[in-house]
This record gives sequence, structure tokens and C-alpha cells, in this order.
Amino acid sequence: MVLISYKDWSKVPSESKEKIWECVKNRLTTKYIKRSKHKPEALKCLPKMYDFIEQEDWEVFVRYRTSKRRAKNIYNHCLSRKGYVGLEDELQQAAGNKKDISRSTLWKTAHKNKKGRHMSEVIREKANEILLISCYYSNEYKAPARIDALCKYARRVLTKVLFIEIYPGIFDNEQVELYLSVDDIVQFCGMEKIGVATITCYMKHLYEVLKDHPLEHIYKFDNPSIFCDETGNNYETRAHAM
Repeated sequence: MVLISYKDWSKVPSESKEKIWECVKNRLTTKYIKRSKHKPEALKCLPKMYDFIEQEDWEVFVRYRTSKRRAKNIYNHCLSRKGYVGLEDELQQAAGNKKDISRSTLWKTAHKNKKGRHMSEVIREKANEILLISCYYSNEYKAPARIDALCKYARRVLTKVLFIEIYPGIFDNEQVELYLSVDDIVQFCGMEKIGVATITCYMKHLYEVLKDHPLEHIYKFDNPSIFCDETGNNYETRAHAM
């Protein structure tokens, strides 16, 4: 959306123009090209609503949108007709202000379905990478030195899973295998709700701190997976387990 207070089109920010243009192209693709993708003759005709477009320009646009190059687009969004402009309006209304939404936030939101899940593993990995980079370069959030170092490390080992050794004595000699994934690191760096692996890793750190003093015999540590939502237990069964 462009504010009507702009006196001249040249005064409109380039980013807003780009979003509007993308919205127009997405609408043309969704409403006209995809619906007629198996009707070559229909694709030759310009939509009446857009008869100001030159025929040659329309044919070039159709060829691109139906080409193999276009088919290789692995980051398909879920915006339907509203496009990025409509999405930005929704996010601004939800936030209660007209503050510009960052492009990284728009991209991550656009590539989630109605349940808030990413449409594919490839998209999820790209969203994680964007979150790590945004967290590292954000001017709004200044991470502590240790978190900053973790962000840098996570970017280097983005495709790897880290094995964390858990000493037998931490959880009453219970054998626990802990693998820290990229998702766990992303959640931690982004200050989101963290999972069992991150909590277990932190408990190991606490145990080591107590052992150095030594005070570990005063406290008892239990495997957090017993009480975690990810096990499928409800609050009552988790309370009994404790």
C-alpha cells in the first residue's frame, strides 16, 4: 500500500514500488497464467483488465512464468493474491502501527502455511539461515559476546549436528545421548522457545559448575525429556513424573 499523502510518484520509496510491482506480477500469474497453463491459446490473450500491456511484453512475461527456469523456484510462498504488500498490511495491523516490516520477516512469514509451518525442508533451512543472519546483524538486538560467538559458529556448521557428551552421573547414571541440531541453535540465538536438547545442554553446564566447587551432591538433575511437551504428555502426567 502507498500512502495518498505522497504528492508525487517519484517520492514513493523504491522498496514500496518493488513490492507493488511484485504484487501485480503475482496476481497476473495466479489469476491468469496458472489457471490457463494447459490452454496455450488462452495464454496468448491479454486479460481485459490489463489491456494496456503490450502484446509482445505479455508474451515474454508468460514465457518466463511458464519456463523451466521458473519451475526451478524452490521457495514458493503461500500468499495467494494478497502478495507481499497485503502481508505487510496484515503484519502492521497486528502490530498496531505502520512501522516498516523487514524483508526477512516478510519472507519468513510468506513461506509458512496457515498452521505456521514451513512448506518444505528446503524452505525451513533457508528460514533458519535468514534468522541466524538477522540475529547477527540486527541493530535492534545486541547479543552478548557468547551468543554472538555462537551465532558465528552456527553459521559455519549450519549443516552439521553436534554431539554433546552427557556424563553418566548427571541423570542418576541414566544413559542420555544428546545431539544439538541447527534448529536448537537458531531457537536459542533468536530468543525463541527452546527445546529439550538446549535445556539438557544447559543442565550439563550447570552440573559442571557445581562439580567445580564441589556442590553437585546437593542437587538432583532429571532428564528434561520426561517433562517436555515434545513427549506428548499433558501437564498432569508430567506433574506425576516429577
